[in-house]
Amino acid sequence: MNRLLFLLVFLPCLGFAQSPKMDSSINYHYNMDDYLKYIGETILFYRSPENLDKQQLYAGFYLTTPDTIWHKIRKRPRRKDYTLINRYKAKFFEDGRVSYSCCADDFKPSFIPDYYTPSKEIEGKKFKIVGFRDVKSWIGRELIITLLSENNEMIEWHTKLFGENHVVSAVFCSHLERITKDYVGKKFVIKTPRKDRLIAINLATHKKGVVVDDTLECVGIKMFSQTKWNFEVPYLIFRGNKDLYAIRIVNAPNADSYLEEEISIVSERDEINDFLVCYEDIKIAEEKKQVYLKKYGEDVTKFILAGRVLIGMTKAMCIDSWGYPQDINETIGSYGTHEQWVYGNGTYLYFENGKLTTIQR
Repeated sequence: MNRLLFLLVFLPCLGFAQSPKMDSSINYHYNMDDYLKYIGETILFYRSPENLDKQQLYAGFYLTTPDTIWHKIRKRPRRKDYTLINRYKAKFFEDGRVSYSCCADDFKPSFIPDYYTPSKEIEGKKFKIVGFRDVKSWIGRELIITLLSENNEMIEWHTKLFGENHVVSAVFCSHLERITKDYVGKKFVIKTPRKDRLIAINLATHKKGVVVDDTLECVGIKMFSQTKWNFEVPYLIFRGNKDLYAIRIVNAPNADSYLEEEISIVSERDEINDFLVCYEDIKIAEEKKQVYLKKYGEDVTKFILAGRVLIGMTKAMCIDSWGYPQDINETIGSYGTHEQWVYGNGTYLYFENGKLTTIQR
Protein backbone atom coordinates (compact mmCIF):
# COMPACT_ATOMS: atom_id res chain seq x y z
CA MET A 1 0.00 0.00 0.00
CA ASN A 2 2.82 2.43 0.84
CA ARG A 3 4.39 1.75 -2.53
CA LEU A 4 1.09 2.47 -4.29
CA LEU A 5 0.61 5.73 -2.38
CA PHE A 6 4.16 6.79 -3.27
CA LEU A 7 3.47 6.22 -6.95
CA LEU A 8 0.17 8.08 -6.84
CA VAL A 9 1.94 11.10 -5.38
CA PHE A 10 4.77 11.23 -7.93
CA LEU A 11 3.07 9.98 -11.09
CA PRO A 12 1.88 13.43 -12.25
CA CYS A 13 5.31 13.93 -13.81
CA LEU A 14 4.99 10.74 -15.85
CA GLY A 15 2.73 9.26 -18.49
CA PHE A 16 -0.45 11.18 -19.17
CA ALA A 17 0.62 14.28 -17.29
CA GLN A 18 3.36 14.94 -19.87
CA SER A 19 1.00 14.83 -22.86
CA PRO A 20 1.07 18.24 -24.56
CA LYS A 21 -2.06 20.36 -24.54
CA MET A 22 -3.79 20.32 -27.89
CA ASP A 23 -6.74 21.99 -29.55
CA SER A 24 -9.83 19.84 -29.72
CA SER A 25 -11.50 21.99 -32.35
CA ILE A 26 -10.90 24.92 -34.65
CA ASN A 27 -10.89 28.30 -32.97
CA TYR A 28 -11.35 31.46 -35.00
CA HIS A 29 -8.54 33.95 -34.47
CA TYR A 30 -6.55 36.61 -36.24
CA ASN A 31 -3.46 35.11 -37.86
CA MET A 32 -4.00 33.32 -41.18
CA ASP A 33 -0.73 31.41 -40.82
CA ASP A 34 -2.08 29.63 -37.75
CA TYR A 35 -4.65 27.81 -39.89
CA LEU A 36 -2.13 26.05 -42.12
CA LYS A 37 -1.50 23.40 -39.46
CA TYR A 38 -5.12 22.26 -39.85
CA ILE A 39 -4.80 21.27 -43.53
CA GLY A 40 -5.28 17.51 -43.86
CA GLU A 41 -7.21 17.23 -40.59
CA THR A 42 -10.68 15.68 -40.52
CA ILE A 43 -13.38 17.36 -38.45
CA LEU A 44 -16.67 16.02 -37.11
CA PHE A 45 -19.49 18.53 -36.67
CA TYR A 46 -21.54 18.17 -33.50
CA ARG A 47 -25.25 17.39 -33.61
CA SER A 48 -27.61 20.10 -32.42
CA PRO A 49 -30.58 19.46 -30.10
CA GLU A 50 -33.52 17.64 -31.71
CA ASN A 51 -36.20 19.24 -29.56
CA LEU A 52 -35.98 22.74 -31.02
CA ASP A 53 -39.17 24.33 -32.32
CA LYS A 54 -37.57 25.33 -35.62
CA GLN A 55 -35.33 23.55 -38.11
CA GLN A 56 -31.59 24.26 -37.77
CA LEU A 57 -30.27 25.50 -41.11
CA TYR A 58 -26.85 26.46 -42.46
CA ALA A 59 -26.21 29.26 -44.93
CA GLY A 60 -22.42 29.14 -45.06
CA PHE A 61 -21.69 25.90 -46.95
CA TYR A 62 -21.36 26.33 -50.72
CA LEU A 63 -20.77 24.08 -53.72
CA THR A 64 -17.75 24.82 -55.87
CA THR A 65 -20.01 24.10 -58.88
CA PRO A 66 -23.67 25.21 -58.66
CA ASP A 67 -26.40 22.56 -58.71
CA THR A 68 -29.58 22.73 -60.78
CA ILE A 69 -33.03 22.14 -59.35
CA TRP A 70 -35.64 21.56 -62.05
CA HIS A 71 -39.22 22.71 -61.53
CA LYS A 72 -40.47 21.67 -64.95
CA ILE A 73 -38.97 19.50 -67.70
CA ARG A 74 -39.55 20.43 -71.34
CA LYS A 75 -37.67 20.18 -74.60
CA ARG A 76 -36.84 23.87 -74.64
CA PRO A 77 -36.22 24.87 -71.01
CA ARG A 78 -37.11 28.36 -69.89
CA ARG A 79 -35.30 30.24 -67.16
CA LYS A 80 -38.22 29.85 -64.76
CA ASP A 81 -38.11 26.06 -65.23
CA TYR A 82 -35.02 25.68 -63.03
CA THR A 83 -33.08 27.26 -60.19
CA LEU A 84 -29.31 27.35 -59.85
CA ILE A 85 -28.35 26.54 -56.28
CA ASN A 86 -24.87 27.15 -54.94
CA ARG A 87 -25.50 26.02 -51.35
CA TYR A 88 -24.46 22.50 -50.37
CA LYS A 89 -27.34 19.94 -50.48
CA ALA A 90 -29.80 22.79 -50.21
CA LYS A 91 -33.57 22.58 -49.78
CA PHE A 92 -36.16 25.32 -49.80
CA PHE A 93 -37.37 26.53 -46.40
CA GLU A 94 -39.93 29.17 -45.50
CA ASP A 95 -38.30 29.82 -42.12
CA GLY A 96 -35.97 28.29 -39.55
CA ARG A 97 -32.99 29.00 -37.31
CA VAL A 98 -30.11 29.90 -39.62
CA SER A 99 -26.37 29.87 -38.91
CA TYR A 100 -23.86 31.55 -41.21
CA SER A 101 -20.72 30.53 -39.34
CA CYS A 102 -21.38 27.11 -37.74
CA CYS A 103 -20.97 28.52 -34.26
CA ALA A 104 -23.53 27.62 -31.62
CA ASP A 105 -24.30 31.23 -30.75
CA ASP A 106 -24.80 32.20 -34.39
CA PHE A 107 -28.18 30.51 -34.99
CA LYS A 108 -30.79 33.22 -35.51
CA PRO A 109 -34.47 32.98 -36.49
CA SER A 110 -34.92 33.72 -40.19
CA PHE A 111 -38.12 34.45 -42.06
CA ILE A 112 -36.51 34.89 -45.47
CA PRO A 113 -37.61 32.00 -47.74
CA ASP A 114 -34.53 30.59 -49.44
CA TYR A 115 -32.50 27.47 -50.14
CA TYR A 116 -30.50 26.41 -47.08
CA THR A 117 -28.43 23.39 -46.05
CA PRO A 118 -30.38 21.25 -43.54
CA SER A 119 -28.48 20.57 -40.33
CA LYS A 120 -28.56 16.80 -40.96
CA GLU A 121 -26.28 17.30 -43.98
CA ILE A 122 -23.58 18.90 -41.80
CA GLU A 123 -24.03 17.73 -38.23
CA GLY A 124 -22.74 14.27 -37.41
CA LYS A 125 -20.75 14.29 -40.67
CA LYS A 126 -17.00 14.24 -41.24
CA PHE A 127 -15.16 16.61 -43.57
CA LYS A 128 -11.48 16.82 -44.48
CA ILE A 129 -9.84 20.25 -44.49
CA VAL A 130 -8.02 20.80 -47.78
CA GLY A 131 -7.42 24.54 -47.80
CA PHE A 132 -7.89 28.02 -46.33
CA ARG A 133 -8.17 31.46 -47.86
CA ASP A 134 -9.36 34.85 -46.71
CA VAL A 135 -11.23 37.25 -48.96
CA LYS A 136 -12.59 40.76 -48.72
CA SER A 137 -16.31 40.93 -48.07
CA TRP A 138 -18.90 43.31 -46.70
CA ILE A 139 -17.84 42.30 -43.18
CA GLY A 140 -14.21 43.21 -43.91
CA ARG A 141 -12.28 39.97 -44.27
CA GLU A 142 -13.75 36.51 -44.28
CA LEU A 143 -12.12 33.12 -43.75
CA ILE A 144 -13.17 30.48 -46.29
CA ILE A 145 -12.35 26.85 -45.58
CA THR A 146 -12.33 24.27 -48.38
CA LEU A 147 -13.69 20.91 -47.24
CA LEU A 148 -13.93 17.45 -48.77
CA SER A 149 -17.00 15.42 -47.77
CA GLU A 150 -17.05 11.69 -47.12
CA ASN A 151 -18.56 11.34 -50.61
CA ASN A 152 -15.62 13.26 -52.12
CA GLU A 153 -17.67 16.41 -52.71
CA MET A 154 -15.61 19.61 -52.63
CA ILE A 155 -17.37 22.43 -50.82
CA GLU A 156 -16.49 25.83 -49.41
CA TRP A 157 -17.36 26.87 -45.88
CA HIS A 158 -17.82 30.66 -45.65
CA THR A 159 -17.31 31.29 -41.95
CA LYS A 160 -18.29 34.99 -41.82
CA LEU A 161 -16.18 35.37 -38.68
CA PHE A 162 -12.61 36.14 -39.65
CA GLY A 163 -10.92 38.20 -36.97
CA GLU A 164 -13.20 37.15 -34.10
CA ASN A 165 -12.64 34.48 -31.46
CA HIS A 166 -15.35 31.82 -31.59
CA VAL A 167 -15.42 28.11 -30.86
CA VAL A 168 -16.67 26.05 -33.80
CA SER A 169 -19.19 23.31 -33.09
CA ALA A 170 -16.87 20.58 -34.34
CA VAL A 171 -14.06 18.37 -33.09
CA PHE A 172 -10.87 17.11 -34.71
CA CYS A 173 -11.10 13.37 -35.35
CA SER A 174 -7.39 13.11 -34.55
CA HIS A 175 -8.19 14.43 -31.07
CA LEU A 176 -10.76 11.67 -30.55
CA GLU A 177 -8.32 9.08 -31.89
CA ARG A 178 -5.62 10.23 -29.47
CA ILE A 179 -8.07 10.23 -26.56
CA THR A 180 -9.21 6.72 -27.53
CA LYS A 181 -5.62 5.48 -27.61
CA ASP A 182 -4.75 7.06 -24.26
CA TYR A 183 -7.84 6.05 -22.30
CA VAL A 184 -10.24 3.50 -23.81
CA GLY A 185 -9.74 -0.06 -22.56
CA LYS A 186 -7.53 1.00 -19.65
CA LYS A 187 -8.09 0.92 -15.90
CA PHE A 188 -7.43 3.90 -13.66
CA VAL A 189 -6.99 4.71 -9.98
CA ILE A 190 -8.39 7.92 -8.50
CA LYS A 191 -5.36 9.51 -6.87
CA THR A 192 -6.78 12.47 -4.90
CA PRO A 193 -8.19 12.49 -1.35
CA ARG A 194 -11.88 11.63 -1.05
CA LYS A 195 -12.79 15.24 -0.11
CA ASP A 196 -11.55 16.44 -3.50
CA ARG A 197 -12.89 13.82 -5.87
CA LEU A 198 -13.43 13.70 -9.59
CA ILE A 199 -16.70 15.26 -10.79
CA ALA A 200 -18.58 13.43 -13.56
CA ILE A 201 -22.07 12.75 -14.90
CA ASN A 202 -23.61 9.59 -13.45
CA LEU A 203 -25.37 7.96 -16.41
CA ALA A 204 -27.86 6.23 -14.10
CA THR A 205 -29.17 9.52 -12.69
CA HIS A 206 -27.98 11.87 -15.49
CA LYS A 207 -26.74 14.24 -12.78
CA LYS A 208 -23.25 15.62 -12.22
CA GLY A 209 -21.63 14.69 -8.94
CA VAL A 210 -18.64 13.20 -7.16
CA VAL A 211 -17.29 9.84 -8.35
CA VAL A 212 -17.31 7.58 -5.29
CA ASP A 213 -15.40 4.66 -6.81
CA ASP A 214 -11.65 4.26 -6.24
CA THR A 215 -11.03 2.53 -9.57
CA LEU A 216 -12.51 3.17 -13.01
CA GLU A 217 -12.27 1.47 -16.39
CA CYS A 218 -12.65 3.55 -19.55
CA VAL A 219 -15.05 1.69 -21.83
CA GLY A 220 -15.44 4.13 -24.72
CA ILE A 221 -16.31 7.54 -26.10
CA LYS A 222 -19.93 8.64 -26.51
CA MET A 223 -21.45 11.73 -28.08
CA PHE A 224 -24.31 13.16 -26.08
CA SER A 225 -25.73 16.37 -24.64
CA GLN A 226 -25.86 17.09 -20.94
CA THR A 227 -28.98 19.22 -21.39
CA LYS A 228 -31.69 19.39 -24.04
CA TRP A 229 -30.34 22.73 -25.28
CA ASN A 230 -26.67 21.82 -25.84
CA PHE A 231 -24.85 20.28 -28.78
CA GLU A 232 -23.87 16.62 -28.49
CA VAL A 233 -20.16 16.58 -27.63
CA PRO A 234 -17.74 13.71 -26.91
CA TYR A 235 -17.50 12.29 -23.40
CA LEU A 236 -15.24 9.57 -22.04
CA ILE A 237 -17.31 6.79 -20.46
CA PHE A 238 -15.93 5.12 -17.32
CA ARG A 239 -17.27 2.04 -15.55
CA GLY A 240 -17.07 2.01 -11.75
CA ASN A 241 -18.10 -0.73 -9.34
CA LYS A 242 -21.79 -0.19 -10.13
CA ASP A 243 -22.35 2.91 -12.22
CA LEU A 244 -21.20 4.41 -15.50
CA TYR A 245 -19.74 7.91 -15.51
CA ALA A 246 -19.25 10.43 -18.33
CA ILE A 247 -16.56 13.12 -18.44
CA ARG A 248 -16.50 15.73 -21.20
CA ILE A 249 -13.24 15.89 -23.13
CA VAL A 250 -13.70 19.10 -25.13
CA ASN A 251 -15.11 22.55 -24.50
CA ALA A 252 -18.83 22.42 -25.23
CA PRO A 253 -19.78 24.88 -28.00
CA ASN A 254 -22.11 26.96 -25.87
CA ALA A 255 -22.26 30.71 -25.46
CA ASP A 256 -20.58 30.65 -22.05
CA SER A 257 -17.46 28.97 -23.44
CA TYR A 258 -16.63 31.46 -26.21
CA LEU A 259 -14.74 34.04 -24.19
CA GLU A 260 -11.28 32.53 -24.68
CA GLU A 261 -8.25 34.63 -23.77
CA GLU A 262 -5.96 32.25 -25.62
CA ILE A 263 -6.25 30.81 -29.10
CA SER A 264 -6.00 27.20 -27.93
CA ILE A 265 -8.92 25.44 -26.28
CA VAL A 266 -8.29 23.96 -22.85
CA SER A 267 -9.82 20.50 -22.66
CA GLU A 268 -11.41 18.94 -19.60
CA ARG A 269 -8.94 16.16 -20.29
CA ASP A 270 -6.50 18.16 -18.14
CA GLU A 271 -8.96 17.85 -15.27
CA ILE A 272 -9.14 14.10 -15.82
CA ASN A 273 -5.37 13.85 -15.58
CA ASP A 274 -5.43 15.68 -12.25
CA PHE A 275 -7.52 12.87 -10.76
CA LEU A 276 -6.73 9.63 -12.57
CA VAL A 277 -3.62 7.53 -13.02
CA CYS A 278 -3.49 4.50 -15.28
CA TYR A 279 -2.60 1.06 -13.92
CA GLU A 280 -0.17 0.68 -16.82
CA ASP A 281 1.60 3.85 -15.70
CA ILE A 282 1.76 2.49 -12.16
CA LYS A 283 3.52 -0.60 -13.48
CA ILE A 284 5.91 1.44 -15.64
CA ALA A 285 6.62 3.82 -12.77
CA GLU A 286 7.37 0.93 -10.44
CA GLU A 287 9.82 -0.55 -12.94
CA LYS A 288 11.50 2.85 -13.38
CA LYS A 289 11.63 3.34 -9.64
CA GLN A 290 13.49 0.07 -9.14
CA VAL A 291 16.00 1.00 -11.86
CA TYR A 292 16.59 4.44 -10.33
CA LEU A 293 16.98 3.01 -6.82
CA LYS A 294 19.76 0.72 -8.03
CA LYS A 295 21.49 3.53 -9.96
CA TYR A 296 21.07 6.52 -7.64
CA GLY A 297 19.67 5.52 -4.26
CA GLU A 298 16.43 6.51 -2.53
CA ASP A 299 16.92 10.28 -2.11
CA VAL A 300 17.74 11.03 -5.76
CA THR A 301 15.01 8.65 -6.94
CA LYS A 302 12.35 10.67 -5.11
CA PHE A 303 13.40 13.83 -6.94
CA ILE A 304 13.56 12.12 -10.34
CA LEU A 305 10.07 10.62 -9.96
CA ALA A 306 8.81 14.06 -8.93
CA GLY A 307 10.29 15.58 -12.10
CA ARG A 308 12.77 17.74 -10.20
CA VAL A 309 16.47 18.45 -10.64
CA LEU A 310 19.02 19.46 -8.00
CA ILE A 311 22.40 21.15 -8.05
CA GLY A 312 25.05 18.45 -8.16
CA MET A 313 23.06 15.99 -10.25
CA THR A 314 24.81 14.25 -13.11
CA LYS A 315 23.68 14.64 -16.70
CA ALA A 316 22.20 11.13 -16.63
CA MET A 317 20.10 12.02 -13.57
CA CYS A 318 18.78 15.16 -15.25
CA ILE A 319 17.86 13.23 -18.38
CA ASP A 320 15.96 10.67 -16.31
CA SER A 321 14.10 13.50 -14.57
CA TRP A 322 13.48 16.03 -17.36
CA GLY A 323 14.24 14.07 -20.51
CA TYR A 324 16.63 15.12 -23.26
CA PRO A 325 17.01 18.88 -23.92
CA GLN A 326 15.94 20.60 -27.11
CA ASP A 327 19.48 21.82 -27.70
CA ILE A 328 22.95 21.70 -26.09
CA ASN A 329 25.52 24.51 -26.27
CA GLU A 330 29.01 23.33 -25.29
CA THR A 331 32.12 25.35 -24.39
CA ILE A 332 35.50 23.65 -23.89
CA GLY A 333 38.41 25.52 -22.30
CA SER A 334 41.38 25.10 -20.02
CA TYR A 335 38.99 25.19 -17.05
CA GLY A 336 37.02 22.21 -18.35
CA THR A 337 33.78 21.58 -20.24
CA HIS A 338 30.75 23.81 -19.76
CA GLU A 339 27.34 22.91 -21.21
CA GLN A 340 24.08 24.79 -21.49
CA TRP A 341 21.01 22.56 -21.91
CA VAL A 342 18.01 24.29 -23.49
CA TYR A 343 14.56 23.01 -22.48
CA GLY A 344 12.41 25.82 -23.89
CA ASN A 345 10.14 28.38 -22.21
CA GLY A 346 13.22 30.12 -20.80
CA THR A 347 14.41 27.05 -18.89
CA TYR A 348 18.12 26.12 -18.94
CA LEU A 349 20.44 23.77 -17.09
CA TYR A 350 24.18 24.52 -16.82
CA PHE A 351 26.82 21.83 -16.29
CA GLU A 352 30.50 22.00 -15.43
CA ASN A 353 32.46 18.83 -16.10
CA GLY A 354 29.28 16.74 -16.09
CA LYS A 355 27.72 18.15 -12.89
CA LEU A 356 24.69 20.45 -12.67
CA THR A 357 25.76 23.85 -11.31
CA THR A 358 22.98 26.28 -12.27
CA ILE A 359 19.23 26.07 -12.92
CA GLN A 360 17.67 28.95 -14.86
CA ARG A 361 13.90 29.28 -15.29
